[in-house]
Amino acid sequence: MSPIRSIVVAISLFTGIAAAPVTLTGAAPPVAAAVTAEEVMAVIATVEIGPRDILAVGSGPDPGDSIYVTRGNNFEGFLYRINPLTFVIDDSVGAGTYPSGLAVSADDTVYVVNANTTTISVIDAATMSSASTVTVPSNPQAIALSRVVDDTVFISNSGASRRITTLDLPTLTGKTETAIPNTASPYGLAVASDDSVYITSYGGNSVYRFDPQTATVSTFATSVNLGPIGVAVSGDDTVYVASEKGNAVHAYAVNDPTITTSIAVAGQPQGIAIGPDGRVFVASRSLDMVSVLDPVTLALDDTILVGDGASSIARTPSGLLVVGNKFDTTVSVISSVSPQMNSLSGRAGSTATITLGGLPTGVVVDDSTVDTINFNGVAATGWSRVLSTNSWSGPVPDGTGSVPVSVALQGGNFADLGTYTYTVDPPPIIPAGPPTNVSGIADDRSASLTWIAPASTGSFPVTNYQLRSTPAGGTCLTTTLACEVTGLSNGVDYTFAVRALTGAGWSLWSMSSKVVTPQRPITPSILITGSRGEVRGKPGVVVTGTSSGLGMGAILVPWVRVDDSASFTEGSARILVDTSGEFTWQRRGRQSITIGFRTLDQQWRSNIITIAR
Repeated sequence: MSPIRSIVVAISLFTGIAAAPVTLTGAAPPVAAAVTAEEVMAVIATVEIGPRDILAVGSGPDPGDSIYVTRGNNFEGFLYRINPLTFVIDDSVGAGTYPSGLAVSADDTVYVVNANTTTISVIDAATMSSASTVTVPSNPQAIALSRVVDDTVFISNSGASRRITTLDLPTLTGKTETAIPNTASPYGLAVASDDSVYITSYGGNSVYRFDPQTATVSTFATSVNLGPIGVAVSGDDTVYVASEKGNAVHAYAVNDPTITTSIAVAGQPQGIAIGPDGRVFVASRSLDMVSVLDPVTLALDDTILVGDGASSIARTPSGLLVVGNKFDTTVSVISSVSPQMNSLSGRAGSTATITLGGLPTGVVVDDSTVDTINFNGVAATGWSRVLSTNSWSGPVPDGTGSVPVSVALQGGNFADLGTYTYTVDPPPIIPAGPPTNVSGIADDRSASLTWIAPASTGSFPVTNYQLRSTPAGGTCLTTTLACEVTGLSNGVDYTFAVRALTGAGWSLWSMSSKVVTPQRPITPSILITGSRGEVRGKPGVVVTGTSSGLGMGAILVPWVRVDDSASFTEGSARILVDTSGEFTWQRRGRQSITIGFRTLDQQWRSNIITIAR
C-alpha cells in the first residue's frame, strides 16, 4: 500500500501562541516553557463517526469553535461538524473523495483537500454547505493557513506533482506552484510564526522549507530516517517531525536545523500537535495511543490510549486534543483534568462525590470518562455519573483506617485523590427516661411541686428539669427535684408534668400529677357558747364550739378562770376538732366560770364567755 493511502494527516493550530525562537546546541533539546501544573490526561469523549477511514481532524481558530472531521475513501468523502462542548455530531456535508486534510479560517470557512479528486472543497462552516470547489495539482495531502495574517492557504501535493501550492484568501486566486525535489514525496506541512512552511517528504526522508515571500523551496533537514510524515511547529518555532517507520520524533531549531534531538516514540507515530503549554502530542497508529513529550526535556511524559488507528491529531483553541482514529472511525477527545473528592473522610457506606475539574468552560464529558474509583487499590462498586454533570457519586466501600484513593480515567491514566480516612460511628445517644411521682401542694396563687429523678439518665447525666402546667400558666426550670410555681389562678384545677434535660436532649414528659387547686387562705376562727347543765349526773357547765380554717384534727386547749380568780389557767383537756369543725367541753361544779379556747400554739383564740352560778 502506498504511503499516501495509509497515512492520516494531522492538523495543528497555533492561534494565539507566541514565544521567542530558541537555539538547539549539541544534543540538547529545544527550550520551552516548563510545565508546572499537575494534571492527568484523560479521554473525555469518544465520537462515533461512521464507516470508512477518518482522514483528518481540526478546529476553528477561536475558543468555542466546532471540531471538524473528514471521513471517506476513494469513492466518497464527508466533512462532519462536532459540538465542542457536548461532542455530538450536529451536521455534515459532502466533500471530494479521499478528503485527506482540512483547515479552518478566521471567518469560519473550512477548506478540505481531496487527494483523489485533486480539488479543495470550500465549505461554509455556519451552514455546513459547499461554497465552491477549486482545482489544485494532483494528490493534495495536507493543508494549512498562514499565521501572520489569515490570507494564504498552503497545500502539499504528493505523487507526480511533488510541489507546494499556495492560494490567496479569501478569493482562492493568485495560485503559485513551487516544485519540490524529485526524490521527495511531499506529505505533512506546518506553518511557523513567520509563515515559513515546513514539509515532510515521506519517500525522501527529508524536511523542506518553503519561503512564501520568494516562493522558493530549500532543504531544511536531511536523513530524517524511515518515513517522516507528521510535522508541527511550536510557539517557539521548534519544528517537530514524526518518523512513522523509525518510531521517533525529531526536534529542530528553526534557526539551526543541523542540530536535532530525537525522541523514541513507539507505535508508528504519525500526527503531531502542540499544546498551549508547549507540550508535544504524538498520535501512534499501531499502538492506538497518544504520547505526551515534555517540551523542556523532550522525555516521554505520559501516554493516553485512544481508538483503533490513531493517526491525525489537532488541538482546539480551548486546549482540547482531538484524535482521529482511522480504523474504528471514531474521534477521541482528550483533556487534562483535575479530579477532586468532596471529602477525604467519612464512614463506610456514606455517599462520596468526585468531580472532574480543570476542563474548558462548559465542556460536558462522556459517561465513560471515569473507569473506576479505587479505594486502597480496589474498584468501588455502585458508583455512577451524576446526570448532566462532570461528577461521579457512589458509596464508600467497607474499610478501616486511612487508605489511598484514586480514579482510573479513560485513556489508562490514574489520578491520586489523596488518603481517605474512615470514621467510626459514635455510640448511640440515649436520652433520659421521664421523671416520676410528680406531686404538688396548693397555696395562694401558687403550688409547690416535687418529683423523683428518672430511673435511667441514658447517655448523659441530668442537668436540668423543666415543669409545665395544664392548663398553661405555670412553669419552672431547675436543677433540683422540686420547684415552686407562682402566678397561678386560685380556684383553677391544675396538673403538672416534668421532663429531664441531658446531653442527648429532653426526655419525654412525665405522667401528670394529681389535681392541685390554689386557694386564697382562710383566717381561722373559734366561736363558743355555754350554759349550765348536768354533767355526768351532777351540776356543771357545758360549752359547745364551732371552728373554721383550722382543719380536721386541730387540737384546742381550754383556759379557765373560776369565780373571782385573777387569771386564766390552762386546762388539762385536749379537744379534737371533728370533721365539721365542731367540738364540746363540759365540767362539773357550781362556781361561776369564765372560759375561752386556744390552739396548742396559742396563735388562734376563741371568744371568752362567763357562765354564772
